[in-house]
Amino acid sequence: MDDVIVPPPLELAIASVRWSHQLVTQLDRDLRGQGLSVAKLRALLALREQRGLLHAGGLARKLDVSRQAAHTVLHRLEERGFITWRDDGWIKSARLTRDGEDALTHALGSIGTTLAALQQLQAEEQRAMIRIMRRAGEHVRRASAPQSPAWWMD
Repeated sequence: MDDVIVPPPLELAIASVRWSHQLVTQLDRDLRGQGLSVAKLRALLALREQRGLLHAGGLARKLDVSRQAAHTVLHRLEERGFITWRDDGWIKSARLTRDGEDALTHALGSIGTTLAALQQLQAEEQRAMIRIMRRAGEHVRRASAPQSPAWWMD
């Protein structure tokens, strides 16, 4: 049987998915005892970075997820008492509570071993990985953008 040569872009995609899955799985394990997940941790970090109110649409843009996914995560955080809502009638915005701040601090401590493993990469390797992943994401987004108007716009 002939060996199949895997095209480098496919190999890159598979390696990226595999590594991402391994990292998310390990981080989720690290956070399990606190009832958190990587998605909730990312939301807590975004809310802390905001230093104020953030609505679900803004969170969705920051995390590159749908508004529905952002709403779901925010409601899960509300159930735990990690956020409060401000309702301005036409828009609801979330803010971290003191419990949310404490949970975030504890969560960051829980993932310390996993983050330390990543720090074994040299600083330049870390910067290069971030730069490459961002560029790859931009290329994929551009490639998946509609090339022609939607059929109903003709």
